[in-house]
Amino acid sequence: FVADALIYLGGLDAFLTAAGRVMPAGALLAFNVETTDAAPYALLPSGRFAHELSALRDTAAPWFAPCVEQTTVLRSEASTPVEGALILFERRA
Repeated sequence: FVADALIYLGGLDAFLTAAGRVMPAGALLAFNVETTDAAPYALLPSGRFAHELSALRDTAAPWFAPCVEQTTVLRSEASTPVEGALILFERRA
C-alpha cells in the first residue's frame, strides 16, 4: 500500500518493475495518484506529479493487471480540490 507517495515520482517504470519483481502472483498493490490528461505524467505547480491513467495502466501492464480504479478528490488545497485516483493492481502470474 502506497498512500500519497507516488505523487513525488514522475516516471513510475522503476517503481512498478521493482514492485513486480518482489511481489508474488496474486499480490495486491494499492496506491493513489493525482491525475492529468497529459500523458504519461506532468509536473504540477505544487511540485508533485500527476499521472494519466491509461499511460499508468500501460506502464504497469507487464507486471500488474488493473483491479479497481476510482477517480476522486484526494484532498483540498487552498480551497481547491485536488483530483486523483485510487488504484488497485494485482500482480500477474
